[in-house]
Amino acid sequence: MFTRVFKETSFWSYALAFVLLLLAVYGHHFFIEKLNPSNNLVLKSTVAGFLSLISIVLVEVTVRQALFFQRTNYHLFIFILFFAMLPISKWSIWVWISVLFFWSSVLIIMKLDENESEKKSIFNAGLWLVFAILFKTDFYFFYVILWAVLYFKGRLNISNIFLTFLPFVSLYIIWAALSELFPNLLIIGKNEFITSSFNALMSDNTQENTGLFFILLASIIFVFKHVKEKYQARKREKLNLRVCILILFSSLSIVLFGGEENAITWIAFVMASSVLSAQFLNSIKSKLLLEGFFIICLCIIFQDALSTIVGVLI
Repeated sequence: MFTRVFKETSFWSYALAFVLLLLAVYGHHFFIEKLNPSNNLVLKSTVAGFLSLISIVLVEVTVRQALFFQRTNYHLFIFILFFAMLPISKWSIWVWISVLFFWSSVLIIMKLDENESEKKSIFNAGLWLVFAILFKTDFYFFYVILWAVLYFKGRLNISNIFLTFLPFVSLYIIWAALSELFPNLLIIGKNEFITSSFNALMSDNTQENTGLFFILLASIIFVFKHVKEKYQARKREKLNLRVCILILFSSLSIVLFGGEENAITWIAFVMASSVLSAQFLNSIKSKLLLEGFFIICLCIIFQDALSTIVGVLI
């Protein structure tokens, strides 16, 4: 059933993916409502739905334009299933926006070989990263990731490092000037540094822990297969795969050590996992095996409901 819809790109696969993603968002909505009742939760869920659509579009753009993979749409379904498993206790909208700005910044660098102006592209990548920092100040350490991507691309030098900093310097000068003119100028987002503290996000909820473990296990398999099998033959595509793996591990590190406020960074982890899953799932020839994998994901998502049904039947 699932392989029939997502085995190739089509209008129906995209339409179904968007509908299922919004259902996953509102599934989280009802779960969060039980934990943290809030009058603004409906509004936050609506914003989260919009951000989730941007996230899945960025996943699609990365797979098509950075990895040049044009066959199946399994990666969209993986993003939806893993998104539904995420251990989200609150939306943290500002952090999510920062994650999307950061992903856009890295995507520009991933497509650097296609762009006519290298300097302009690196400046734009730095600009998107500055926007991410504006929404969440402690994302400044993503500069290290951006430089690592430039290193993979063979473009890391003093000039390009300066170009990544130039948007920050420019906006700081503008901000300083506006602050003098308007002393009560508000800054977007929550600009507070977070004290690093190990936070594995394990909870008393079995569904959250099981889903989290499954996401981590599946992501490790995706990475292992890419490293071992080397699906991509062209050098540029191999470099972009390394970038996705870098995002995967960096986002995991941020979740574990960045403090509870950065929990929504799981989104970046799931986005990277979805990108890495594209060719891996396409390489599986057995439709029965693929269907079984998707069914296991659904069973993990609805395990509480299934346990209740089984309990009633017994």
